[in-house]
Amino acid sequence: MNPKIIQTAIKLMYDRDTPGYKPKDLEYCKPLVDLAIDTYNQQHSTHYRLVELIRVIGCVCSDFYFFMKYSATDSDSHADAKMFAADVFDGISETTIDSVYIVAEGESLRVDTIHARYF
Repeated sequence: MNPKIIQTAIKLMYDRDTPGYKPKDLEYCKPLVDLAIDTYNQQHSTHYRLVELIRVIGCVCSDFYFFMKYSATDSDSHADAKMFAADVFDGISETTIDSVYIVAEGESLRVDTIHARYF
């Protein structure tokens, strides 16, 4: 596959660390993060809730594939927020969570290493 095609199809949907930028894509991404948290909660019998969306990269094709990073807390405990990563496929006919997990300290994530830009 042509690497230039792949590079132009990667979109930075949201980055908390870009000051003053409030993208319209944030409202599109929030329900997908909620779905990822719900999936994790069902798989692990927990009750995490979103604290802060940190970064979202979207790979644009006929559908969307998102790499997400966010923090969440378990509403049943008083523990500090944990960092999560999720890979979400948002297709024409269905949305699926391919993976969602708590990030180990120092772990390298795709969402942090993929070069993406706003457009």
